[in-house]
Amino acid sequence: MSTLTERARKAPAGAAPDVSAVWPQVNLLPPEIRAAQGLRHLKKWLAAVVGLVVIVLVLMYGLALMSKQAADAELTQAADQAAALAAQQAQYAEVTPVLGGLQRSKEARQTAGATDVLWKSYFDAIAAVLPPNVSIDSVSVIQTTPMTLAGAAAPDPLTPPGIASLTIAAKATGLPDDAAFTDALNTIPGFYAAQTSTSVIGTTESEAVMYAVSASVQVDESAFSRRFEPAQPAAEE
Repeated sequence: MSTLTERARKAPAGAAPDVSAVWPQVNLLPPEIRAAQGLRHLKKWLAAVVGLVVIVLVLMYGLALMSKQAADAELTQAADQAAALAAQQAQYAEVTPVLGGLQRSKEARQTAGATDVLWKSYFDAIAAVLPPNVSIDSVSVIQTTPMTLAGAAAPDPLTPPGIASLTIAAKATGLPDDAAFTDALNTIPGFYAAQTSTSVIGTTESEAVMYAVSASVQVDESAFSRRFEPAQPAAEE
């Protein structure tokens, strides 16, 4: 009562007393009821948190489901494109073996033609340098090939072998100049190490002496035509 009297005395004169200040608030509920009230508040907060978690999970599931549907759509589209490409490839299935055969034929031609020589031009060149009284009977050629890559053996063991060796058999109605014929053969591009020899084989009806002329010459790599080699790309300017 002293506290209430003290507060009543401090109130200004003529003013209504402050009831909230005069009358103290006392919680007379038993502790069990207060604990039950606190538990109800806790349950409400837990329910709110659980509801929020459920909402977040639902949203995440929805996003995952949408992503899966988009991925399935992309996969289906890719599968359709692959099927279309496979169908187009099937239309040209016969082209691949044909192209492979053409490539193999081209490579085989390049291999077989690696030692190709245009002999006609060389035979014409030999005929052009023959002495006036000499006529060719035969020309034999021993040439390397892709299957026999060893060089053509030269008559002289000291002479390096070439890619081919020519042997010329001829007849002369007069004694030919072997040195001049040898020099003439060596002037033909691609020819080297020419050798000639002459021997008497008899006489003609007019008592003219007949001579057998034998010549050999080596041919170097410059004689290759190289016409079957792949075309070189144009040089960049």
